[in-house]
Amino acid sequence: MRQDTITFLLLTATVVRSAPVFIVSPEAIEYISPSRSLDVVCTTQDPSRITWHENDANKTLITSKFTVTTISDRSSRLHLADATSLTLGELNAGRFCRATDTSDGSFTNSTVFVLNQGVAPTIGTAPKNPKEDDEGNDVTLQCSFAAIVRPVGDIFWKFTAKGTTERVDVWTNTTAILANPLMLSNIQRNEAGTYTCYVRNEFGIASASAVVTVRYKPTVTVSFIPSSMVKKGSSVTVRCRSDSFPAASVHSLFRNGVVIPENSPTKAPSNTPTETIIEWSYMITGSNETEGKYVCEANNRVGSGQSSEQELVVLLPPEAPTIVAPGAFDVCWSAGFLGRPPISNFSVSCTSKVNGACSKKPADFNLEVLATNFMMVNSITGVLCADVSGPSADYTCTISANNGAFDVSTLPTDVSTRPGKPGPVQISEATNVINTGFTLSWCVEFSGSMKPLISTIIGGVSDDKATHFYDAQTQQGSTIVTGLEPNTEYKLQIRVTNSLGEAVSNELTQRTTCVPDALNVTDAKAMIDNQGMVNITFTDARTGPCNLNNEYVIRNGDTIWATVRGERQDNIVTITFQPVQDVLSDTELTIATKNGNNESQRSAAVSLQLPPDPIDDPTTGPVDNPTTDEPEFCRENHSHAGFISAIAVLCVVILALVIVIVVLSCRRSSTFKLESTTRQQAAGEAGYEAVDFPAGDKSVSMTKSRIYGVAGL
Repeated sequence: MRQDTITFLLLTATVVRSAPVFIVSPEAIEYISPSRSLDVVCTTQDPSRITWHENDANKTLITSKFTVTTISDRSSRLHLADATSLTLGELNAGRFCRATDTSDGSFTNSTVFVLNQGVAPTIGTAPKNPKEDDEGNDVTLQCSFAAIVRPVGDIFWKFTAKGTTERVDVWTNTTAILANPLMLSNIQRNEAGTYTCYVRNEFGIASASAVVTVRYKPTVTVSFIPSSMVKKGSSVTVRCRSDSFPAASVHSLFRNGVVIPENSPTKAPSNTPTETIIEWSYMITGSNETEGKYVCEANNRVGSGQSSEQELVVLLPPEAPTIVAPGAFDVCWSAGFLGRPPISNFSVSCTSKVNGACSKKPADFNLEVLATNFMMVNSITGVLCADVSGPSADYTCTISANNGAFDVSTLPTDVSTRPGKPGPVQISEATNVINTGFTLSWCVEFSGSMKPLISTIIGGVSDDKATHFYDAQTQQGSTIVTGLEPNTEYKLQIRVTNSLGEAVSNELTQRTTCVPDALNVTDAKAMIDNQGMVNITFTDARTGPCNLNNEYVIRNGDTIWATVRGERQDNIVTITFQPVQDVLSDTELTIATKNGNNESQRSAAVSLQLPPDPIDDPTTGPVDNPTTDEPEFCRENHSHAGFISAIAVLCVVILALVIVIVVLSCRRSSTFKLESTTRQQAAGEAGYEAVDFPAGDKSVSMTKSRIYGVAGL
């Protein structure tokens, strides 16, 4: 075999290094703190050897006054414990650090620095204290460093609101500047307080403060104690309050635009050095003269302020109610329109003097009539009327009224309703319910000589579908309703009317009988188990409230075999029952659906057959084509024909013996008479066809399905 020659090429890489780079190095001037100590740090990006030098670049700084500390392989610190030991020449000497790359000797020098004495800052220009201005003006506060600051730091402001102790940042400048004014534009009263300026550098901080006062005109409010709504004759205090700076010196109280004679104000205590709040009050007695709209006004040298308009309402008692002639209504009365506020709540308590034949109430009963039953019929004379809504009879009534402040009432007064007007109607029950109708039983309370002229039904039913009956002696009525839509909900009432008025019954919700839709069986299957139970499954695609949770009626001719509630999973229904007689041959059955007493007007016809004989069942007979599941000695071997023929004969004999044993076993265990016409059907197959047959006196459309079962062995 030929050997390949492999040549290796060695490449030498030359790494070019750059001089060390400082990431931390001294400033040109390093300030010494008042404690006379100093720390200067040099740090490089990559590992380096760091040395410190003075003046001569090749001379390493070696002195007992300075200490060098290696922080890491990239960083070194120069420390001076006491600067007072340095001479003037040593203070002004230039020093620097050098970073040397240990691999190639390249180096970098830091900035040369000299030492200088740091000075803490002091305030140069302080803000004017105190500072006053009017609300809405612009205010400027000045602040700066003193002339000599080393190094220059920054200026920032903090604010403490008037009456508080919390300081909040107002403005901060981190740029090194010597002056920084604070601008307050459109100053408001809540910006009054103490503003403090701070100047700082790394060696100290100084501050100066100014109290800023904002002058503003009065803000005025008015209130009533105890309430802005008082009864006539009660006392009320009108209280005015003014908030301003300086405090208001002039104050007034107006009612309906007219000034009320001045009274002495009461100053409110103040927790601040300057008072801003004053209050003054006025005692009045509620009457027609003192009610009205009140306004408080206050003035100071900045301006004038007024409160919003507030109304004092004096409640006046209404006139006592007076019974008047009822006219077209049951009860009328006159009262209260001169009161304030107008009548808002009233009632009529009446006692009847007759029995109510419909309500079966005793001779005397009380009936309260709410304010909502009344309506105004004469606004000039203040007449309100109401329907008592009780039996047509004579009443003794007491009328009470209230306007939220005063109660008034009448003495018991006899009031007679006009005879002959229908009273309350009550529906007692709904009977004789059929698929499209029912009968309502009701009664109406009525007295007098005039009978009700019209009885109607209301609630979505036309009156031509209702027939009404009424017995004036018993005050009992009935209404027969026919021709309604099945499976529909109605909310019904009975209305009884004559020339004097009408009465409407309570509302009755009635749902007509729910009739299931016609049943159409699909995908039907049947099984007869070892216990002789009939199992039928089929698809029932009907929906709606009348088609769910139905019972199923199974008939053989006119004989009902079973009435059962099937198990339903989605649209698949399973029915299991024990047949009422032995099944000896194919049996024609019908399946109807039932909801309560109502049976669907269309059923499904199904054919229940006996199971096929396993001997004739092609699914269990001999197999023409051998498979790999056959015994090894039954398989065909074309290269050994004679041997295979012998094996085939043996297989036929064995198969014949097995068939004889199976037939004898099946004849002993079967409980059904097998018909030759049914043995050719395959178990599990199903079909159906539509037929018509009479059901009672109706011609009913049917569906016929042929379903095959399997007998247990």
